[in-house]
Amino acid sequence: MQITSEWGQLEVVNSLAQGKSKAELIRSLQSIGMKGELNAMQHGYASDVTTCLAHGDPDVVAAALEALGNMGEEGAWYMDEIGTHIRASNSKVRAAAVAALGMFGSQSLRYEDQISQLINDKAEVVMAGAIAALGQIGAEEKMETVSKFLDSPSPVIAAAACQAMGAFSASAEGYADAVAKKLADERLRSAAMSAIANLGPGVNEKYM
Repeated sequence: MQITSEWGQLEVVNSLAQGKSKAELIRSLQSIGMKGELNAMQHGYASDVTTCLAHGDPDVVAAALEALGNMGEEGAWYMDEIGTHIRASNSKVRAAAVAALGMFGSQSLRYEDQISQLINDKAEVVMAGAIAALGQIGAEEKMETVSKFLDSPSPVIAAAACQAMGAFSASAEGYADAVAKKLADERLRSAAMSAIANLGPGVNEKYM
């Protein structure tokens, strides 16, 4: 089945019980998510996407979580449903859930403690997502903890810490030197530059 219209996208989301293929459903969820908040608001897609959170396939659940995160305020209405998946047994689902919560910014602060527990997850993708999300939601009490990951030997984790520091914005100005040190590592340079750009004009003038 080719998805050629918004109606077609919605039909796939609503047809879980009709045996539509996993690939079709994931494609539809990705397409709906990429259309963003305004499209979701106009067509009421968020509630339909949320039904996919009960799907038995973790790839479908992860795609639904990602779509909800991309829906902004419309997805945030289903934050409680999303939050239940940060403890999922599947790492892809955990990562998608924490990433979605991060997309909702400070609205997700009530999940600060649960997200913090994931910075020591056994799956690197979940760790990285949790570190970045703490910055995105503005969990400033965890800023020092996040800063320690700047020195992680994993470029994925260190880049996530840079991203978090950038999201903390001027509040993280005191960590500018630690972030700037990452400019020397070509694997981290882009993440470090993005972070520094958000740490305030004084930091920009010093390092950029």
